[in-house]
Amino acid sequence: MKKNLLILSLAGMATVLSAESKSFDGYSYGGIGFESATYKETHGSLKSSAKGSSPVYTTGSLVRVNDRYDFSLDFSSTLLPSTINEKWSNASGTILTDDYALLANSAQILVHYKLTPQHRIVVGPYYVLNTFKRYNQIAIDPTQVVVVPGVTEEQSASVSGIIGYWYESNTAAIEGWRYKGSALISHPLWQKTTNTASTGDIAFSDIGGYNVDISAYAGYTLFKGFEIGTFAGYNRQQRNGGGPKLDSVGNHVTWPENTLQTYRAGVNAVWHFRD
Repeated sequence: MKKNLLILSLAGMATVLSAESKSFDGYSYGGIGFESATYKETHGSLKSSAKGSSPVYTTGSLVRVNDRYDFSLDFSSTLLPSTINEKWSNASGTILTDDYALLANSAQILVHYKLTPQHRIVVGPYYVLNTFKRYNQIAIDPTQVVVVPGVTEEQSASVSGIIGYWYESNTAAIEGWRYKGSALISHPLWQKTTNTASTGDIAFSDIGGYNVDISAYAGYTLFKGFEIGTFAGYNRQQRNGGGPKLDSVGNHVTWPENTLQTYRAGVNAVWHFRD
């Protein structure tokens, strides 16, 4: 009798684990949308501001490991940077304008600890590479600012450590509606920023700052194995800057405090190749 009860108990556990595996298995996705980005710098009393929209694509996947752990891969990139106007101002008003373009790339790899199949704590690395280009500088007040001829390019790369919350309502691309969302915060662990406007090989590695990322998704299964939905998100990258450092000709170069805020929305396709 006890042996039969043990067999029945094990069979019941196997059924439950199998049901969870079927209900919360992995998937892949790809999407396209638009991002509205606002970038600001602060050099003491001198401040800059630039705002514009560009098309963006996203792709990634969620992989089921077992009943307690999953991991996910998520990537995004600007498709075609828009050229927008950037304004530099101080207490007396706007003193300089330029044309500005931003190319933003990011990748995150997260390990999911499942409190339940729906509710997860996630941790992992977050890589960001932002490229800023500036050209066509025009001095509104030549007595207060020096125009830099040609094109200047700044690259800022960082690796941050993420912790946050992730929600998955139910299985992907099986039937009906599915919802997911996440709220993540991270702190830079490594940073490298360079700018062609400085003379000599100067790089800033200060890691002061943080990242915040909030995202939501709602999708509907068109047929088993394929789902279509919409996504929206907000991302803030705050950096405290660094320096000053001396370049090769004795100029003091500073990496200013800067903030990049991005709102993003678009359409995702989700799929899997299971029976």
